[in-house]
Amino acid sequence: MSAAPTLEQKIVKAFTDEAIASNDLAVLVEETTAAIAIADNDATVAEATALDPLQSPDPVKARAVMEDARFKASRLRSLLPRLQSRYEEIIRREEEAAWNAKYDALKPQRDALAEEIKT
Repeated sequence: MSAAPTLEQKIVKAFTDEAIASNDLAVLVEETTAAIAIADNDATVAEATALDPLQSPDPVKARAVMEDARFKASRLRSLLPRLQSRYEEIIRREEEAAWNAKYDALKPQRDALAEEIKT
């Protein structure tokens, strides 16, 4: 059994999946926004812990944990605007496809009415 994909893996896939629906992207944007808030909180806690020698006696390890937490938050934050742009792009595509479908359904009626007006 394979492990569930990470949030980052889901985001990367969203950029290459041409069949992804806007609803799926909206959920991913919400997940990413929530994950950023959690990562920011984790970074704040990690920094407070790292700066306290009583809680983190090993300064090298403390700094690594603190920097990793900051990095995770920054990495997700850098993906969010691109993910939002992808969402907007997919929304436009879906709206265009819906418009085209409606147009294609009405085109024969329009053509018949145009012909009727001509005659």
